[in-house]
Amino acid sequence: MNCLRVAVCRLRVSLGHPGSVVTDQRRYRLAQAVLECADTFQFTESLACAQRSATAQQRLSGYERALSHYSGDYLPL
Repeated sequence: MNCLRVAVCRLRVSLGHPGSVVTDQRRYRLAQAVLECADTFQFTESLACAQRSATAQQRLSGYERALSHYSGDYLPL
């Protein structure tokens, strides 16, 4: 368990904020603010917003915004 605590401490330091990793019911997770900075979060949020848009022009704009967050495969081989 000590190795896990050390790893979490190092992760918090790497992310630059002590609140970047939180515990919830004896589980570790990334804070919501950290998740919202991730390109995948921004991509899926933009995509969902585009799909909810009322007009074709708004959908197109939303899809373009979503695509702007895509920078390639997650783990290219």
